[in-house]
Amino acid sequence: MNSEVAELRQKIDQECRASWWALSAFSSGAARHQFIAARLRNMDEYHARLTALVGEETATDVLCEAFEPKEGEQ
Repeated sequence: MNSEVAELRQKIDQECRASWWALSAFSSGAARHQFIAARLRNMDEYHARLTALVGEETATDVLCEAFEPKEGEQ
């Protein structure tokens, strides 16, 4: 279970980073929107799976942490 939790945390973090990257990338509006929407759908799925493993509060904390700026990434 711990490895699955760690994997889901990593996937959420990767999807979040990809979303932020897309916001600053040079791409058309519709393509950017579709890309970001897909990343958010994936994060929602990972959050649901994580909720089943660790509970809603902890899973939501993980999701919120993904949106916090990382050191050197502001």
